[in-house]
Amino acid sequence: MFDNVNQNQKDDKKKDDAPSQNTPQNPPQNSPQEFSKNQNFGKNKESNQENKKVEDIYAEVDNEPAPSGLPDREAGVALNMPAEQPGKGQDGVDARGGNKKKFLVLGGLIVLLIVLVGGGYLLASTLLESAENNQEEVAEGVNKNSDNDDLTDAEEESLGTDPENPDTDGDGLSDSEEARVFLTDPLKKDTDDDGINDSEEILNGTDPLEADIEEQNEEMATSSPQTSDVEQIDSDDDGLYDTEELEFGTNINSADTDDDGLNDYDEINTFFTDPINEDTDDDGLNDYDEVMTYKTDPLTPDTDGDGFMDGEEVSNGYNPLGAGELGEL
Repeated sequence: MFDNVNQNQKDDKKKDDAPSQNTPQNPPQNSPQEFSKNQNFGKNKESNQENKKVEDIYAEVDNEPAPSGLPDREAGVALNMPAEQPGKGQDGVDARGGNKKKFLVLGGLIVLLIVLVGGGYLLASTLLESAENNQEEVAEGVNKNSDNDDLTDAEEESLGTDPENPDTDGDGLSDSEEARVFLTDPLKKDTDDDGINDSEEILNGTDPLEADIEEQNEEMATSSPQTSDVEQIDSDDDGLYDTEELEFGTNINSADTDDDGLNDYDEINTFFTDPINEDTDDDGLNDYDEVMTYKTDPLTPDTDGDGFMDGEEVSNGYNPLGAGELGEL
C-alpha cells in the first residue's frame, strides 16, 4: 500500500517536472511592445534608484524628509545636481552674502560719486577765483596811473612820456592837458618853436600850435625902451640886434629860432643857413649836424654828388663825403 502511495507521488512529481504538451518547448520571443515595456521598466527602476539617492541627500542636508514628487529624467531635470540649500542659489552661492556685496559696491560707488562731485566743485571754485584775480590784475595794470596825470601808464608809453612825471617836458602843462586838451607836444616845451613855451602862450591867449614870431617881435620892439640906441638892443643875446631880427624874421627872444643847435647870428653871418629852418637844404640832416658833426654842406643835399642825399647816406651807414662807410670818416 505504502509502495503504491510512493509510486503515485513519484508519478505526480514527474508530471509536474515534465513539460506540458500545451507549453512550447522553447520560450516564446517577446513582442516589440513587450520589449519596450521591459526597457521602460528598467529605466524607471534606474530613475527610482536615482530619486532615492537624491531623497537621501535631502534627508542628510536638512535633517528632514525629502520632498516627494521629484521630477524624473524625462522632464528634463538633471537628478544628479546637488540640492539647493537654504539661503543659497542653485549655484551654491550664499544669496545673503551676494546681497551684502552688492550693497558694499553700491555704497562705494555713492561715496566715489560724492568725492568726484565735491572735488569738481572745489576745482571749479579755485579756477574761478584765479580767473577773477587775473582779471583784477589785468584791469589794475591797464588802468594804472603812476603819476596821477589822468593818463594811464599804457597811454604814456604809447606817447613816449614819462609815466612817473606828470609834466614830462616841464612846460607847465600836464601831459594829459597837452595830449587831450590843447593837442600840444607833451615832449616839447615850445610846440611851435616860436620862443614862447606852450603854457605861456595859453595864458597869453596865443596859439601854441602856430608860431607868432612877427607879432611877438613887433610887440617886443614897441615895448622896448625908446632910446637913441634902440637899434643896439639884443634881447636874446644871439649877436643880432632886435631890429635885425625883425628884418630876418627871427625871434628876438630866442637865440636859436629854429632850434637846430646853431644860433641865429651864426646861421645868418657864418654858415648862411636859414635861421628859421632847421634843415636848410632838406636833405634829412639838420644844419648843426651838417656843420658840426658830418662836415657836409648844409646848403647842398648831396655833398659828394653820388646821387644819394646826405641824410640817406648817414642813416644807412655810408660816408656822405665820398666813397666808403660812415665809420671810415
